[in-house]
Amino acid sequence: IQATIEYAHTHNISSVKLDGIEYTLNDTLYVYSNMILEGVEGVTTLKLKNVDKPVIATKGDLHGGTHIKNLNVVGDKSQPNNHGIFLNNYYSYFVWCYIYGTCTRACVSSKSCNR
Repeated sequence: IQATIEYAHTHNISSVKLDGIEYTLNDTLYVYSNMILEGVEGVTTLKLKNVDKPVIATKGDLHGGTHIKNLNVVGDKSQPNNHGIFLNNYYSYFVWCYIYGTCTRACVSSKSCNR
């Protein structure tokens, strides 16, 4: 998925659509500003296990905003820093982000996230 996101960013493609399946990730997905990451409502799941980092993190200046749509985001409760979606990180600052559909967790910072 990250390779697809990087390709889209490099080629000025603004939307990445994921199939309606469960994806088990090996690392955080970094989503750029001016990009839409979209799954199939109620079906597409991003799951990160055994990694002490967030499932999704924003990347870039975010002046155009990041849209995250129709995703189930599942972190790993056994990992203290695995917090679902991390919107304010050392890559960027948070201006605005839309989280639609069945997103299960969203955190503005690691301290505000409930498991």
